Amino acid sequence: IIGAGPTGIEFAAELLDFIEENGARFYKELLPYVRIKIVEAAPSILRPFEDGMKEEAIRKLTRKIELEGVPTLQPLEILTNKLVSEVSGNFVYFKDG
Repeated sequence: IIGAGPTGIEFAAELLDFIEENGARFYKELLPYVRIKIVEAAPSILRPFEDGMKEEAIRKLTRKIELEGVPTLQPLEILTNKLVSEVSGNFVYFKDG
């Protein structure tokens, strides 16, 4: 997900909700491989919001997920200070390499 403003963060939260609510039922064997990355050029997420709200969002998004029959998951990573220079069919390229 490129952009850690309100839309990017909401989309990431919805993906995590899907993993928690339906992932084990439909994709149990694939869940250990699921990775969600939020890429933000700025030094923090949700820039217009107060620090407490940002910290709470980070805590909830990067939490560990426990599902029956699946190893503990921590599928989301937030990358800040990363400027995207190009997106191709298979890769995201960063300005700093």
